[in-house]
Amino acid sequence: MDKELYTWEQVRAYSVIALHNLLNSANDVNLKNMKLFIDPLQTLYGKDGVTEIAKYLIENYKK
Repeated sequence: MDKELYTWEQVRAYSVIALHNLLNSANDVNLKNMKLFIDPLQTLYGKDGVTEIAKYLIENYKK
């Protein structure tokens, strides 16, 4: 199986999406739960559009 290569922007975008999903869940914010939220993102969001999704989440973030 070939390895997927990601740009730094894509890696950061996947992290933003995972953190957003974790913060909006009923789970505790910790590293174990962060891993649970970041692992499925590779199959849920394609590499091409992930930076735009993260940008949207950041721009529309409400405290």
